[in-house]
Amino acid sequence: MNERGSHSQAANAAQASGQAATLLAIIYSEFDNTLGPTIRCQVPEGFLSQGFFDSISDYVITGRQLYGRTVAVTACDLQVVGFPLCIENEKYSRNTFLFNVSFVLRADADPTPYEPILRKLALTLHTLEVESEFIFRPEKKAHLHDMLHKILTDLNAREECLLALDDANVLSLKLTRVVQEPPLVGDHDVPVFLRDAAVLKSLDWDLALRQIISHIDGVKYTKRLAMDAEMDVDCAKAALRTLAYYDFIALVDIFQFSNIYITSTTEAAAFRAFAKSPALLMECQGFVCNHAAAVTATLSSIGAATPDTSDGGVVGEEGRNGEPGRGEGGGPGRGEEAEGSTACRLLPSGEDLLQLYGACRPNLTLAEVLQTHKEKMSRIDARRFVTFGVVYGFLRRVHRYPVYIRKWNKGTEELSSSKSSISAGLITMPPNRPSSLPRARGAPQQHHHHQHHHHQQQRQEEKQQQQQQFSRPGFHPHSLVDQVKVLLDGTRTMDEVCVAFMRPFQELEEIVLSAGDGEVLIVYK
Repeated sequence: MNERGSHSQAANAAQASGQAATLLAIIYSEFDNTLGPTIRCQVPEGFLSQGFFDSISDYVITGRQLYGRTVAVTACDLQVVGFPLCIENEKYSRNTFLFNVSFVLRADADPTPYEPILRKLALTLHTLEVESEFIFRPEKKAHLHDMLHKILTDLNAREECLLALDDANVLSLKLTRVVQEPPLVGDHDVPVFLRDAAVLKSLDWDLALRQIISHIDGVKYTKRLAMDAEMDVDCAKAALRTLAYYDFIALVDIFQFSNIYITSTTEAAAFRAFAKSPALLMECQGFVCNHAAAVTATLSSIGAATPDTSDGGVVGEEGRNGEPGRGEGGGPGRGEEAEGSTACRLLPSGEDLLQLYGACRPNLTLAEVLQTHKEKMSRIDARRFVTFGVVYGFLRRVHRYPVYIRKWNKGTEELSSSKSSISAGLITMPPNRPSSLPRARGAPQQHHHHQHHHHQQQRQEEKQQQQQQFSRPGFHPHSLVDQVKVLLDGTRTMDEVCVAFMRPFQELEEIVLSAGDGEVLIVYK
């Protein structure tokens, strides 16, 4: 148990640092005609008991349908990933030889980097068995333990292994990193630098990347960046996705003092790792530290700042009354914060940082947290404080999802529909004339001229009425009302909706409510 515990701690450390998970053990098993599925060799010795193996043996020594496939089974906080194979030959009992090579990892580890290595090792043993009975003869099988031990040790130490199997065969294994696809970039996502911004701007990028990098400041969202850089939005998204793929930037939410942030159960492990790491605490102290001259401006702007409409002040719930804009102390990413953090004389204590992050609750906005802890926030920049927690994964924003719910009143709706039909009929009805009376034969053209003049005058009056209606305060075209209603379906965050129309949410809410047939509810998630 002690040995397994030490391996578990090593696995946690490797995953926290972004490396591949530690390989805990390698198991070689085969089907015995008397004992059934059994372990023939394992490294380290005794890592898995026979009882534990018996409970998962159906997924290790499998049926014909799973031969030559990677099979993973999870039990007791362990993940056993195997590659079952079968060799058919008359020299074996029952004319078949069933065996499996398995890698043991922690249950929460990603086995993807090890799957190519496992497949290559199993197929190599298959070839050696066919050619020289490497694992069937007892005298040759004795070398199997040393072989698996070297593979386990070298993969954990150097992520590669070069092993001479015999005079003619060499086995080369190398742990490859499987880089996951970067997340899709939304119009409302805000890129922040993870590397030195000055260095990135000096590199020789292609035209699109060079154009977008010069506008990244940790405040502007993607759509605003594209507008300022005079780029197509899709092109800007592709450029930002490339930067995110190589870990040059991270994507965070639009900063607003009305945002709600929490440290929930999902983020608890990351927060504990942050609290126990002196290096991370020191980095956080330097990053979130605020200049004394900027502190007052940052705190006094809560709930009273005027947005900069040229830089996305139309976004967010506060809109024009509560959007903090750029904030005096707000900065982009780590790269451009280097000067400010080193020039800061008074760093916030690690204890204050932990208390402030812990004070973020589902029922408190960021503004309320800052107002409650004014004294502790005197050395901290709010924007950097939030950015650090989001980037390191221990702070999560509770998003607002607006939903438009239409009022259902069947009787009123039918009556309204009837009135509309009648009104439409009256408007389009031709002018009254005594159609049943005979026309005067001598004046048909004069009557036609009079009718045409009447139609023209009626169209001018209708046009004037429409112009007066469009200019009336609070009036919104039906097309705009319908477009806003479509987006308020509960699947899009408030940021997404606001950025789509480049308007604050108060205006969008007024637009849909002007129809008078529904209401807007906010879902927090």
